[in-house]
Parts: sequence; structure tokens; C-alpha cells
Amino acid sequence: MTVKITDLMKNTLGISKVSTKIKLNPDDNISIMFAKTAKFIYKNGLINGDWTEKDFIDGIKADLTHVLNIEKVYPSDTDPSTINSKYILSKEQEQLIYSLGKFRKTDNSYYRWQNYVYEVTYEKGDRTLVVVDPLSAYVRNENKGYTLSSYKFSFNGSSHIDLYNGSYIVGKIKLLKRLLKKACTEKQCQEFAKKYSFMNFVPDRIPFKFKQFAAELLFGSSNSDHFKKDKKIEQAITNGTWNPDTGELHYMGGYYSDYGVANSLENNAFIDWISQYLFDTFSFILQAQAEQRDASNSHAKFFQQKKNINKEKRQAMHKLSDLLKDYVKGVEIDNDVDLNKLNKLIPTIKETFPLLPKAQDGRKPILRFRKLRNLKAIGVYTCFNDTIALDFRSIGNITGLQAFVHEYGHFLDYHSESETALSITDSKFVNGVLDPVVNYLKKFRNTGFMNQGKFGFDYLCTPTEVFARAFEVYVSFLGLNNSLIESKSHYTSWKRAEYACFKDIYQNVSDYFDSEYPSLRESISNYLIQNKEESNKNIKQYTIIDKKIDESVKQVQLTLF
Repeated sequence: MTVKITDLMKNTLGISKVSTKIKLNPDDNISIMFAKTAKFIYKNGLINGDWTEKDFIDGIKADLTHVLNIEKVYPSDTDPSTINSKYILSKEQEQLIYSLGKFRKTDNSYYRWQNYVYEVTYEKGDRTLVVVDPLSAYVRNENKGYTLSSYKFSFNGSSHIDLYNGSYIVGKIKLLKRLLKKACTEKQCQEFAKKYSFMNFVPDRIPFKFKQFAAELLFGSSNSDHFKKDKKIEQAITNGTWNPDTGELHYMGGYYSDYGVANSLENNAFIDWISQYLFDTFSFILQAQAEQRDASNSHAKFFQQKKNINKEKRQAMHKLSDLLKDYVKGVEIDNDVDLNKLNKLIPTIKETFPLLPKAQDGRKPILRFRKLRNLKAIGVYTCFNDTIALDFRSIGNITGLQAFVHEYGHFLDYHSESETALSITDSKFVNGVLDPVVNYLKKFRNTGFMNQGKFGFDYLCTPTEVFARAFEVYVSFLGLNNSLIESKSHYTSWKRAEYACFKDIYQNVSDYFDSEYPSLRESISNYLIQNKEESNKNIKQYTIIDKKIDESVKQVQLTLF
């Protein structure tokens, strides 16, 4: 795998870099989530300078219907000899447009509204002037803007003006287009129709209704009941009574018409699909932020080899690199590492690597033993040069070595046959593990059960973190219990949010990794059997020795007495 999430952002969200954060709350309805996500996308693109005139024109085309032609209208300070167009605003026309809305003053000439004025001609011959405010400062309406007419204003015979908010015309339109492609799949429609077969839903008609429902997100109110699920409909279907004459469903003193039942079921499904898509987008953003931190962290010298490693450590590095050459690209040992302690652990390291899956794309990690200092971590992985760094010191009851299996999980996530990280692209993992984990953690956001800061909601929901923790739990449950992983009780207590989220879906976790790495279970099982046999052999030898000692003692006692 060579493609990073940060490389895919331009194609998926239209932005080259994540500069700001997004916060989705569990109690946000889909209208609020949609507006937050669209604003996030647009704001980041604005900060990065990603948006071009094409983005604004594409947004206008997507929002308006029956458009015959869109012609750019140039600012009043344009030299007519430099353009091949007759459409130039006069200063009076600019002043009048300015007076109709409230535009933010800016020193950035590229994003001033005067550069984004267009004449739109419709199929029936009507014309309107469209003005886009890239800075989204048209304060009267956060969603779209106002359609304003002024008899004092005339441009090419038209007095009709549409004022668009940039966040709407690019952020919301762009997000809606992607949502319509991804959030209502053929499989979802078929499963929905099958689940409620008694309603005779036609799968091919569902996308059309979904499009109508989703389009209302462009201007929906955050308080609209339209975006709230009907929580009674499932109970009514299960416990209510159908009237065969009227086709009505009676439940708790009220009733649903046949159309009402269908509408409630469809809307509930649409809300679930949209909510899941928006949280998947949220996960995608979290993954991109994690990659950017890896690339730009000012403390992240952990992925670069130190220059002043002493001779003793260099010799140990070369020896260990040669010992592990089938599994790692190289080894680095910091001057601060105690070689006596490391040498005691080398047999465990040597035994563990063959048990774990190799990367599907043939890549090998670089293993570094060193102080991680300001990173506030005992272990860390970076996808940019495949370094697994482990802090050899003890911090509390654990050492960085115990983070190895977790960090190796990150490495496997980024090196598969997939185009990018499995945790973000493999539908089996996303649907069976990631989505349930995010939905579980949503319930505990901002509670004492979930720590804030590094181990807060955003961190715990980052796809590659979910993948690494799931892999860690899976390997522990297979029976691996040595110095390179936490003890099994660390996971089975289910007292920590980062592991409790796997309790009800462990079968999904097990099925996924069994399928993805089919030899891992058998490798660890054989390893445990072999160790048990050796342990029993040693116990038997010690028993024989003990018996011989006992016999010798008895002979001495007989001789003496």
C-alpha cells in the first residue's frame, strides 16, 4: 500500500490538507451533522487555497436546473482589452450589489466576491445574475443566501440577483453529491426492501426517494422533525393491529396510514444511512489528521536514526538487524537502552516475529528502541517511513515493549493489498468493527468513562487506532502472553472505553482477522502447544532430579542412623 489518506483527500473531499477540527456530537441530528461537515470541508479548502472558479461554477450548475449557459461577469476594474467578453460590471452596479448584502472586507483579492459574478441563462430565455461570496460572509442566511430583485438594478436587461454563500455552493453541494453516490447503495436498498417485504417496497424506487429526502439537508432546519427518527414505528409494527379494511396500523390509541408506515420506515432508514455516511466521513478526516500529525509533529524525530550512537550500541544494532532480517528493514538502539535488559528479551522478540503476519505488500518495518520523551507515548508507529518506535523504559506498570503488538497492528493496517489503509477502505472492517465501535463510543462522549485529551473520542474513533486495538485484543485472545503485549486481564476486564467497545462485537473482530490473516491463529496455537510441551518436559526433568535428590537424602539418613 503506497497511497495515504492525505493523498486521497483531494479526490474525496476536495481539500489538500486538514487545518481545522470538526466536532460531531451524539445528539446532533443529521441536518446539524451535515452542516458542520460541509462547513468544515469548505473552511479547510478556503484556508488551503484549494477552491477554484470551477468549484463555484460546478456548484451553481448542480444547484440550479434547466440552465442553458453560464457566463462570467468581470469586476468593474477590469481592462476590457485583456478579456474576450462584453460582460463587465459598472462601479454603480457593484455598489448596488454591495448594498444588498453584507460582505466581508478582505486583502485576499483572489477571494473577493467581485471575482465570482455570473450571468445565468435558462432554457426558456430568462436570465439572472448570480453572485457568490467565497468568504461566506453574507450574514442574513447561513444556508444559501437571498434572491433579491431591485428595480434600480439592471444588467443585460435583468434585475434578478441571486446571492450565494460560498460554504453552501461548494461545501454543501459537494458533500451532497458524494453522499448521494455513497449513502444509498443497491445492497442497502435490497436489504431494506427484504426486511420490510410486507410493505412491497420497490428497491429501484428507493434511491429516487432518498435523493428527495437528502436534498432537504441543503436548507433544513436543525430543529426540523423531518430529520428525527420515528421511534414508535417498529413497536407499532410488532405490537400494533392492522385494519384490513382501511389498511391502517393502530397502536396505543393512534394509527398510521399505509403511506405513513412506508414513509416512517423509509425516513428512518435514510436517517441511519446519512448518519453513518457522515460518521464515516468523520472517521476519514480523523485518519487524515492522524497522518498529518505523523508527518509534521515537531517532536517526531523518533522516525529518524540518531547520528551519535556509540560503538557498543551499533554492534548490537547490526547483530539484532541480522537476526531479524526476515521481518524488519533495520533496527536502531538508543544509547540510553540497557543492553543487558534487551539481551534478555531478544529470545521473546525472535519467537514473536514469526508468529505475526507479514505485510501483504512485502514491506518491512524499521524497529527502533529509544526514549520517546515529549510524544507522551510508550510506543508509536508512523506510516511515512514505517517506523515502530518503542520506549524501553518502564512507565508505571508497563514498558514500551508491551505496545509492540499494537504498533505492529498499525503497520499491517497500512500495508495490505488495498489501495490505502484497511481500516478506512475494507468494508468488512468498516461495517463489522469500525462503525459499531464509533456508535458505542458516541454514547459515552463527554462522560467519565471516556478520558479526554489524547484518549478522548476523536482519538479512540480514528480508524487506524480502532484497527490496532482490535488486532491487539484478537492476538491476546488467541493466547499470546509475553513481554510484547499487555496481559490478557488488561483487555478482558472491559473497564476501559478503548477495549470495552469490542466486548459485544468480539466475534466480528475474530471473524475479520481470521479471514484477513488465516495463518495467525494456527501459528500462535502451535507456539503455545510447543511451549506447553517444553514446559511439561522441564517440569518432568525437575521432578526426576527432585526424586534423585530425595533418594540421596534418604541414603545419607540411613547411613547416619
